[in-house]
Amino acid sequence: MEGFGLDATAWRNAVGARVPVYDRLLAAAVGIFEHPQDGLERAARDRVEAAWRERRSAASYDRPLLLLAALRAEALRAGPRHPLFAAIGSAAIDPEAATRPALAAALADAPARLFVDLATRRVQTNETSRAVAWLWPAALAGCADTDRPLALFDVGCSAGLNLSADRLPAPWTDLAGNALPVAAAARIVTRLGFDAHPLDVGRDDDVVWLRACVWPGETSRLERLDRAIAVFQLASSAPNPPRLQIAEASDVAARIERSSGEHPAATLLLAYQTVVRDYLPDDVKSRYLAGMTAWVAAEAAAGPRRVWIELEAASDVLADPGPLPMALTAHLADRATGTRALPLARCSYHPDRLAPDVAAVADFAAETAWKQKRAKI
Repeated sequence: MEGFGLDATAWRNAVGARVPVYDRLLAAAVGIFEHPQDGLERAARDRVEAAWRERRSAASYDRPLLLLAALRAEALRAGPRHPLFAAIGSAAIDPEAATRPALAAALADAPARLFVDLATRRVQTNETSRAVAWLWPAALAGCADTDRPLALFDVGCSAGLNLSADRLPAPWTDLAGNALPVAAAARIVTRLGFDAHPLDVGRDDDVVWLRACVWPGETSRLERLDRAIAVFQLASSAPNPPRLQIAEASDVAARIERSSGEHPAATLLLAYQTVVRDYLPDDVKSRYLAGMTAWVAAEAAAGPRRVWIELEAASDVLADPGPLPMALTAHLADRATGTRALPLARCSYHPDRLAPDVAAVADFAAETAWKQKRAKI
């Protein structure tokens, strides 16, 4: 529980105004955890502390969002009888119902499954608007209007929904409102996802967890999630279905390398991650980044093109988050330096409008262009 109050306050200062019900719940949680006023609040605090005793969090927002998601999951399961259902479980959200007594009751009297969620789950939204991380670069590389094979590797894939996002609507535009090209009709030969704790949308409880990770009141995101789940389930029985593997981030580069040799030279090997870095402990993060950099640099002169895309918080986000705090960055092999990074665009946490870097986009398209004739595939 150490530092929870600071983490919760930081999240409230940054985001709380957008989600009043979560702002109120975190304020109540800090009060209960730091200064419990009665036996019910002490029981609530002790049960959360026991669930988190062996848990370590890398990101400051991890525990606050995990607590909120676990509460929301239980409210969705229990229905109107849950003390916080009106606040975070109902379709019509009532922030005034997010009271300190209701939170204490929800925690002190909760079934064991809530605390199992707190001990073992991860905040896994699987936001499919982030699929722009591969759909747009794949189009720039010529996979939208040719037969060029495309192999996808989703790092930190959650339930893998972004692997079948080519079958979902494409909402992305630039700041002028022009639609970004996407590889919706790409010839995808591999759809492979890696996650230390992958979710299975064939399991009802995992679907509940995914829905609980969508913030109350965000109806459009919830509708997009439900549609993505249905599309993924259909894709799972289609040719070249998405496949998920359990893997720690530090082992992913080796897994991708083993798969890379299976593809002909014309293939575009595109590995991507969307909001993964902050959740990794420093030692795991450093090994992961080194491994992915080495994978890109090991591209063979006559082999498939290797591309690694990151959609992560921009380096200047702490100084000035602004409306576009995320950076979409492409990593390519470079004979002189090993690898080079191209800042393709800035965007929001849940992208729909992007601010492309025109020069970087042109450079990326030229570097990844398919220079072989289609007959040679």
